[in-house]
This record gives sequence, C-alpha cells and structure tokens, in this order.
Amino acid sequence: MTAPGAEVAEAPELVELIPASVEDRTAEFEREVAKAREMAEAIPVTDEEEARKALEFAQGLKRQAKEIEEERISLTKPRKDAAEEIKRRYDAVKAPFAEAEGVVLGKLGKFQRKREDEARERQRVEEEERRRIEEEARAKREAAEKAEREAAELAAEAADQGDTEAAAELEAEARRDAERAAVTEQAIQSLPAERPAAAPSLDGLATPKRWEPVLTDLAKVPTYLPDGTPLIEVRTGPLRAYMYAHLKEHGCPPEVPGFEFRQVTGTQVRT
Repeated sequence: MTAPGAEVAEAPELVELIPASVEDRTAEFEREVAKAREMAEAIPVTDEEEARKALEFAQGLKRQAKEIEEERISLTKPRKDAAEEIKRRYDAVKAPFAEAEGVVLGKLGKFQRKREDEARERQRVEEEERRRIEEEARAKREAAEKAEREAAELAAEAADQGDTEAAAELEAEARRDAERAAVTEQAIQSLPAERPAAAPSLDGLATPKRWEPVLTDLAKVPTYLPDGTPLIEVRTGPLRAYMYAHLKEHGCPPEVPGFEFRQVTGTQVRT
C-alpha cells in the first residue's frame, strides 16, 4: 500500500542526498582549522597588547565557526523541513490505521476474555460436579461397608445358632455389599483430574499479561530503590527557570532543600 497520490520510489543512497560541494568544503575547512590550531598554540598572551590581539584572533575564530554553522544550516534546513513535512503527512495517513487496529484489537480482546470467562465457568461447573459425584460415591461406599459388616455379623450369629441356610444367605449378601463398595471405590478413583481453566487463542492473536507500575502517591515515592538504584531524577530545566525567575524578582538565588546555587565563572568571546 502506497501513500495517497504518490508512488513510493526506491530509497536513494545516502551519498546521493549529500551535495557534491560538501566534500570539497569540509576539506577546505579542515585545512583552515589545522592552520588556526597552529596559530592558537603559537600566539603569545603576556601583556595587554598581546591579549587584545589574541582576543581579536579568538573573535575571528568564532566568526568562522558561525559562518560554517550557517552554511551547514543552509544545506540541512530545507532537507530537515522536507523530512518533517513528509513525516507529518505519513503520520497523518497512518494514524487512522492505528485507530482502526485499536478498535479491532478491543473487540478481539473482549472476545478472548469472554472465552476465558466461559472456560473458567466450565471448570467451576465441572469441579462442583466432581465434588458432588465424589461425595455421593463416598456415601455409597460407607453405606456398603456398613451393610457388609452388619451382614457378616448376622451371618456369624446364624452360624452360631445352627441356621446354616440363613448364614449362607447372609454371607452371600455380605460379599455383594463388599463388591458394591469396591465398585464405588473404583468409581471415585476413575473420576477425571481437575483441569485448569484454559481458552483456545486465535493464531496470530497474543494476550500477554504483564506487570506495570502505576503511580498512586508521588509524596510516598522513595528516592532510591532497595538495591540503591536512583528512582527520582532531578529535572534541571525547571529548576534553572525557577532560579532565574527568583534572581530577576529578588536579586538573589532561591532556597531549595537539597540544592546550593553558586556562581561559576567562564570565559567567552563576544563578536
């Protein structure tokens, strides 16, 4: 798919985007810089006159550097502006695709969550049915074992009283009760094992779960993590802006816990 109204041409090599004059100009600048470096190393600064000459030399260097920078900007700014415009246009036509993808992913996520909920519900029903069957089978086993014991006791009493026919019948009943208890025990053992809730996922659709830190109270955030890693970074930009605003209004630096504002001296050339 190509951008609206245009065919996407094969990307040119980087060297094709650089003006042919750049190589010659940079070589020329390198020669000038080498010469300026030699002069900077050799220039004496032992009295006021030499200092003025050195200052003039430094001002010339600054002007040369500024001219080089202006030339660079004249070459790069149009290309940079064009690149930003191209990016803006492509971002504009690309954004609806991301929005449409978000809509579809939302529906797919809802569908997948529904399947997972249904799988969990099936597991819950299966577990309840398993417990019911297990409890029912256990109750039948206990009743069969009790009936077996009672029949065995009655058979023993009948045998003691000489009623062999009744004793044989009671012994047979006791064996049947024992067989029923064994069958019930086998039924319990053959119950399916518990299965975890699982829902099939569509090929190409991933629903990963990940942990994310969510800020709930900035005032309680520690400065360092337990392993010593700094957790809070100082934003010097807003701090400098606050410092300069305070200096402008009050003529002195502000007081901020944990900071000390100092004046540092540097050397620069004004052209």
